[in-house]
Amino acid sequence: MAKWPCCNTGAKDNALQLVIAYQSKIEKSTQHFTIGEDGEMVVKSKSELKKEFLAANDIARFDENDI
Repeated sequence: MAKWPCCNTGAKDNALQLVIAYQSKIEKSTQHFTIGEDGEMVVKSKSELKKEFLAANDIARFDENDI
């Protein structure tokens, strides 16, 4: 956290704890490397990430004869 030259280590630690608490209690995200509802970091395998990424980017699929 070198971008905070005016803050001491205690302020940085408090800010990090605030982000973790927000993610677990309010945001309730299941994205990779966020904090889940249970307070644990969400870590996904490469295959899980690839599956999510491909599913999110599909708008429509057509065969040659469909067009």
